[in-house]
Amino acid sequence: MPDPSDGVAAGGDVEMPPSQPHDQLPTDAGTESERTNGWEPSIPTDVWRIHGRDYDLTSFVNDHPGGPHMIMMGKGTDCTILFETYHIINEPRKRLAKHDVTPDGQKPPVPERPSAFMADVRTMIREHFKDQPKGTHKSSWLRTLLIFVTWCLMVASFGYGLHFRSVPISFASGFFGYVVMVNLAHDGSHGAYSTKPKVNLIAHLIGAAPFVTGQYTWWMQHVVSHHQHTNEVGKDVDSHHFPFVRWHRNVPHEISGGRWCAGPHNMAWHILTYVASTLSMSVIHPIHFLWQPLAGKLCCGGVSENFKGGLETAITPRHYVGCCPPPKFDSAFEKVAGNFVLQGVATLTNFALLGNLFIWMVSFLCLFAPFIYWGVESPANPMDWVHATLLAFAPYAASSMSFMCITQISHIQEDTQHEAVLANADPYMKQAMTSMDYSERSYVVQFLTGGLNLQSIHHTVPVISCVHYTDLYPKFIAVCKKHNCEPAHSPTMCSALSKHLTYVFRLGRGDVMGVVDVTASEPPNKAKKGRKQRMNFARLFGDGSGDEEAATPIPSATSPMTPARPMTLPAAPASGAAPTQAV
Repeated sequence: MPDPSDGVAAGGDVEMPPSQPHDQLPTDAGTESERTNGWEPSIPTDVWRIHGRDYDLTSFVNDHPGGPHMIMMGKGTDCTILFETYHIINEPRKRLAKHDVTPDGQKPPVPERPSAFMADVRTMIREHFKDQPKGTHKSSWLRTLLIFVTWCLMVASFGYGLHFRSVPISFASGFFGYVVMVNLAHDGSHGAYSTKPKVNLIAHLIGAAPFVTGQYTWWMQHVVSHHQHTNEVGKDVDSHHFPFVRWHRNVPHEISGGRWCAGPHNMAWHILTYVASTLSMSVIHPIHFLWQPLAGKLCCGGVSENFKGGLETAITPRHYVGCCPPPKFDSAFEKVAGNFVLQGVATLTNFALLGNLFIWMVSFLCLFAPFIYWGVESPANPMDWVHATLLAFAPYAASSMSFMCITQISHIQEDTQHEAVLANADPYMKQAMTSMDYSERSYVVQFLTGGLNLQSIHHTVPVISCVHYTDLYPKFIAVCKKHNCEPAHSPTMCSALSKHLTYVFRLGRGDVMGVVDVTASEPPNKAKKGRKQRMNFARLFGDGSGDEEAATPIPSATSPMTPARPMTLPAAPASGAAPTQAV
């Protein structure tokens, strides 16, 4: 079986282009239209757009070494970033040429490399694995054994907690379930667990259930939306799919309550997502984003209007918390879901479709298992209902807290949402800079987080298994330093969590605004109080900074602080991007 990351069938006539000096490589991935990475009215629904050219890969779907689902996720979209970040070992550009259906006169030049930074990352990856057996960049047998042991602990703790009505043990089952998901399902969802597509598909199905997420909805939210549009409001579903929380500086600040109440207000809703996100992802998301549009297509002749259109038609998230009209969800998720259904990704194979139905039913069954297994002995006694409810929600609360603490603290940070990061002309450099890494030397943290403590390297080369991130990280950071795109860093998970919660609190108060939201600076007395609150919050969560001067601030629209390290935008390409500037 060929390697999914190769992007070509075994024995294909792939020739690596000759290496070039960096000054001859493109410093940018192309024009702004090439980097849109969304489905637009100008993109035909039956093509894949890569670097501005349209390719009809329909005849190649069943022969795709990564499996049909992996290639179909890009149909009808500009999938340039997916193409470049998933084909790391080999580059199947010659195979693309014969599928080119771009009209004459509209064919932009195709770069031999995505960018100088990505060229160096690929060289580093190939050098790291060049003397090892083929497929070594996937997961290992030792990691598989650890996953199996953890899966057994999940099943045993859930059964024990259910039988003996132990809420703490049931809670532990949710944590074990998340560790399984982030090592097994997450790798499988990116084709990084095995060189065999069916193994990746099964790993994704088994690992995601029952306490974390569905398979198709994870592909929609995570692979298609989040990995291509990290921290882009209106396109990255993870940025703002919950309307009551302000998670991004470029979302308008509309939280009621004034400066004293808005921060706690934002934090209260934020904490709610910490305990309920995976319940929504595993039980509710499949209903709305898979079964509803699929039923519309199969039974009603098409999906409803809210599932149609491209990302540019998505509703901008709004708060309106405490006033009318009610808040609006970010509708980018619906646009991705509609494309999945309309393109036939959801119905590509009966095995995957029935597998998604099965794991969704298992998640539902686990949620209601305490009520089914025990019932309520004394319906008139409220405590019996409370106990059964706690047993039902405990595993999902544990998996949700694990999910939020491990994933969201990497992206919802002031450093990773800074204007200099979001405006970077190289989308691959931006993948690294929109992540905060922590505990980079710990193999224990690597296993417990599935390598997501090092999200910068994961976003840049998602097809490489998380097993290798700790070993690759020093080499990856050396490449980032060379190109001045070093990711944000925090020494420990606790310090990263402290910075994350502090930032969410400040987002709620309106201390951090996007470019369009900038008004006047804070009055000196209020700015001083804000610094004191941030200092105390950092001490509370063990940031280790001790005082405000010891922290690592980033300049914001309302606080002209000096950054701990300079951020420099890359040199402007010939197409006329913004000039280089230090922030």
